[in-house]
Amino acid sequence: MGRVLGRGATRTSRRSQHAAGAAAPPAASDEDRTLTALRLVAAIEATEEALPGVAGAVEFAVRGRVARRAGTLDGDTHLVPVGQRDGWRDPVGLRTASATVAADTVVLAKFDLDGQVKARARYADAGLTLSVQPRDVATGVSGVQRVVRAQEVLASAAPRLVPPLVAHGRVGGSDYVVEGWLDGQPLDNGWAMAEVMPEILQQLVRLYAGYGVAWSAPSAIWSDPMRPLWLAVRESGLVPEDSWREVGLLIDGDLRMRTSWVHGDPVASNILSTSEGLRFIDWEHSRPGPLMVDVAKLHLFSREPDRVLDLLVDLLPGGQGGLDPGGAARMGPYEELALMHARHLMGYPARSRRLVGHPRAKVYERQTARQVERLLSTLERVTRWGT
Repeated sequence: MGRVLGRGATRTSRRSQHAAGAAAPPAASDEDRTLTALRLVAAIEATEEALPGVAGAVEFAVRGRVARRAGTLDGDTHLVPVGQRDGWRDPVGLRTASATVAADTVVLAKFDLDGQVKARARYADAGLTLSVQPRDVATGVSGVQRVVRAQEVLASAAPRLVPPLVAHGRVGGSDYVVEGWLDGQPLDNGWAMAEVMPEILQQLVRLYAGYGVAWSAPSAIWSDPMRPLWLAVRESGLVPEDSWREVGLLIDGDLRMRTSWVHGDPVASNILSTSEGLRFIDWEHSRPGPLMVDVAKLHLFSREPDRVLDLLVDLLPGGQGGLDPGGAARMGPYEELALMHARHLMGYPARSRRLVGHPRAKVYERQTARQVERLLSTLERVTRWGT
């Protein structure tokens, strides 16, 4: 039997409710966070004029972390995880829910954790997407805020790489952003990434060139000392001892590395093939940072990782190591990439504990094992080329 999730307001009452301040959405339920996401989308639709509205309850089919409007089960969007795009006509495993929601599809984020939900929604006829996230407890910043900031930066640096910004705001404890839908197909997997890797890097280089490239020491980029974090990796047994020592030398050397504005998460599902070339979505991890933040993700998920290593020296601005324009010593590109892989691995001990019992825990373990492999292959390049 389906559940009815109220929206809290009709479209005609949005302005008055917005002026009075929307109520925070109910606390998320550990056993049914997808329904909680529908409720949160309803609350945002009730206050945001840029989004379509609906007067009455709409039936949704719910499976896992996806809710799809019953009349759109044959449709497909790149919001829906690959493994959940089929089988929606089979009622086995499906729940139903009625919600006063205009969105066609609502999807929980892969790493939706903690008290409030993190989700996205699509409005097919309006050509819009909605992203909603809580703010991080430690930093007070949400990925949505970073998306809005990226929109401001890319408006001058590389406007064609980002979806158009329509609106943004806050409801209860969550930030949201409404963007224009980009027509295209996600690359979906590492083989597809490998086929277009030169174009992926060339598009990112446009971003770096538009924003500007600077050189900074790792100790100035990351305020937390890396030695204790790297020691925890050693104790976990993830990395062979000789490789662990090589990274330790990079940490102690503290030579400068290239920085710019980075996307932060250029995985296959966040790269769209469009009629105008490749475009990037989901800028929630974007920020000023080392260029190798992006390259490490490409190297990690491409099915031809050696090709990434071959291309990065020729395509990325700055070329080989040596001295930066100010005369200070700097790392070579392979050293930069090795340190970035190591930096990601430094988060493993804490994150693995946090993901105990989470459905994505095994995926994260496999990804971590692959990142160790990529670190080792990059260190081989450091030894071979001395850069």
